[in-house]
Amino acid sequence: MKRQILPYKDFLPFAPSNAGETVKIHHCKRGKHNDRLYITRSMDGSIVCYCHHCGGTGYYQDGKKVYTRRTVHVQKKGTFTEIPKGGTTRLADWSVLAKVWINKAHIGQKLIRQYGLQYFSNDDSVMIPIMNEGKLCRLIKRSFDPDLPKYLTLMHDNFHNANAYVFHSRAGDNTRLILVEDVLSAIRVAEYVDALVLCGTNMNSNLLVNALNKSYDHIKIFLDNDNPMVKKSQRKIQRRLDSIDFHTDTTVIENDVDPKEMSSDRLCEVIYG
Repeated sequence: MKRQILPYKDFLPFAPSNAGETVKIHHCKRGKHNDRLYITRSMDGSIVCYCHHCGGTGYYQDGKKVYTRRTVHVQKKGTFTEIPKGGTTRLADWSVLAKVWINKAHIGQKLIRQYGLQYFSNDDSVMIPIMNEGKLCRLIKRSFDPDLPKYLTLMHDNFHNANAYVFHSRAGDNTRLILVEDVLSAIRVAEYVDALVLCGTNMNSNLLVNALNKSYDHIKIFLDNDNPMVKKSQRKIQRRLDSIDFHTDTTVIENDVDPKEMSSDRLCEVIYG
């Protein structure tokens, strides 16, 4: 999920004075025991905050706002036709951090090669390609270097409006469509049914075209239910789909486990349940 960067006014006036201290304040949700915005002054004097309701985050140091690596999602546009040279799909050659990351998503060597995921040792990153009608339109770079942004998305100039793409079912079931947030989840879901990756939690007109361009019997929305904002987005997407397509059964999958982190048996149960 892409988290929002909070403005200074949300956390700087409430930051603790002493290094190592943390305070909790109300932020986006009012009521008893809803002080879920944690603000910490680090030993170097920098101020870090994180809201456990909306996922908003902030960082302040030496009078300059700095983006914390954990939350940065950088997007750039350009012209490219292939993945850069020098990468490898051979899992044995990946770094330990990269192996742990891909293993958590239950993705092994066969799927890595099938979808063209490549590891680059020069900057300790994995490049994930997304195709649109046989053409490379987006590259997502997942970095494991603490000095680089966690995610870097490169969008082709000709495809910058295409924010989601269908990963077709490897089992041949094209009667169902599952909407997911990220590419790894789409790869996992496509083990059974078609998956539409949103690259986030919002749905614009391009997503609607992708979702409704084909006649599905069932459309399910399966995002990372990790905070109230995501759950709200799921309901909004459901209402929008229902208002346009009256013949497709649209439902929200209520589950606190990320789809890519489920076992195959559990994922199958949730998809067809």
